Amino acid sequence: NKEGREQNAKNITLMIKRFNEVSTWVATEILKIDKEKVRVKAVCFFIDVAKNCKKLNNLNGLLEIISGLNQGPVHRLTDMWDAIGNKHSSTFASLNKLVARDNNYKVLRDYIATLSHPCVPYLGIYLTDLTFVT
Repeated sequence: NKEGREQNAKNITLMIKRFNEVSTWVATEILKIDKEKVRVKAVCFFIDVAKNCKKLNNLNGLLEIISGLNQGPVHRLTDMWDAIGNKHSSTFASLNKLVARDNNYKVLRDYIATLSHPCVPYLGIYLTDLTFVT
């Protein structure tokens, strides 16, 4: 029930809002750069930040960044993606595989099951589960 959601689930609503703000910010920061070389450096920076989010078990931060990098206007910058280099390209591909929505986030769920330390979860998985329960 969407009515009253901000009142009844204030913190969840704030986390969703923050997720959308960060992913939009990532895309905006990349798109507002005019020079190709600087844009490539920015994308590499965000890929490195996403990789560090994974190391810190910050799965929400990881998905925020990957979502920003996968937004349509950024995804269509084919020359930029071709210029990022093999290291960052393969890192981005592996992070994309980790957070893929395929089979209800199966790869991400399996990864979470292997973690021995606490993590900042991606709330979207659990919200989807709750949608099917109710």
